[in-house]
Amino acid sequence: MYRASATILNAFKDILSLNASHITKIGRDIPIPIFSEEVLLDLNRYSQHFLQKSPIMERIVGPIIIVGDLHGSLHDLIRIFAENGVPPKQSYLFLGDYIDRGPFSVEVITLLMALQCEYRTNITLLRGNHEFRSVNSSYGFKDDLMGLYGNDSVWESFNISFDYFPLCAIINCVYFCVHGGISSEMKDLKDIEFLQKPIYDTSLQIVEDMVWADPSTRFQLFNESSRGHGKEFGPTAVNIFLENTGLTQIFRAHQCVDLGIDVFAQGKVVTVFSASSYKSDPPNKSAIIKCDKSGNVVPVSYGELPVIVRNQQKMFHYIPKNRKNVIQKSGSNEMFEKTKTHGIVKNLIMNFAQCPKLPSSNRKNRLSFSFPHTQCPIMNSFQYNTLSTD
Repeated sequence: MYRASATILNAFKDILSLNASHITKIGRDIPIPIFSEEVLLDLNRYSQHFLQKSPIMERIVGPIIIVGDLHGSLHDLIRIFAENGVPPKQSYLFLGDYIDRGPFSVEVITLLMALQCEYRTNITLLRGNHEFRSVNSSYGFKDDLMGLYGNDSVWESFNISFDYFPLCAIINCVYFCVHGGISSEMKDLKDIEFLQKPIYDTSLQIVEDMVWADPSTRFQLFNESSRGHGKEFGPTAVNIFLENTGLTQIFRAHQCVDLGIDVFAQGKVVTVFSASSYKSDPPNKSAIIKCDKSGNVVPVSYGELPVIVRNQQKMFHYIPKNRKNVIQKSGSNEMFEKTKTHGIVKNLIMNFAQCPKLPSSNRKNRLSFSFPHTQCPIMNSFQYNTLSTD
């Protein structure tokens, strides 16, 4: 029986089987699939079917890996999978902002939603501020889809799915996970649970804060954000929220940090950002947070990947069931037809621009340290050095 999600995963299986040291082969030696409009519409229709029934606040039991902003960085996403396992072998919680700004927004969200359709108990996708029409109509996602399909049908279909994405999750009954932060309208968790999906915009203050808010040392409680959206929240606001809810830590994304991981309020708030080289001077690292069953979390930071230019990558139009596929270098007029067998493109003979080699995936390119959920001794020594992202 045809399922769009299974078709998509089949097209990605060569990429998903890569070793972490071979990530830069993506788009250079191994082409990146492009799907028909109908496949993506089918994917979204199926996703919406179960997302409509999911809660606004997911409750999750570890072990699980927490991933921050990806912003179209397919190579960072695949490296995370290569290092830690692909669902269902490993469970993941993604904190939003899958799209916009980066070169592979469409591919990142397509792959993640396909994985979620196939392995719903092993992957959870939260909503970030870029998963709203008002943002992703202006920062690349809509333009990407219009360029591929010539209309906004797929863009609107993805946004209907986003309207049903959960806004937050609680892991092991103690960790509060959200894209942006907490809100002055959030007295306890019932204020979140009362929210009804679909959510079309951020007109409610609590919704806006959950996807836009940032921590700040300038205030103890809440104040207007320099972003023009959401509030900034201080350490006292964090303490009050955790005391009222019985939770112990907040894990959030939304801000680019140099090591991919940073802390606030004596380790009670941890920011994770997973798109490396998002900024360039110096380039930031990528990070994840591993959460085990016993209440410990292990942040892991990976070295920066080279900046990838989409129109220099090898891509192909994927048509399932042994039908012909058109393989092309994106942005060029060179097109070749090859026979596709079981989703694997063979005998590629084209030459393309070489990407810089990925630094060796050894320990010197990774930072790993652990702390119990009530303390953060090493992380407390870090400066909270962030770059706000729209």
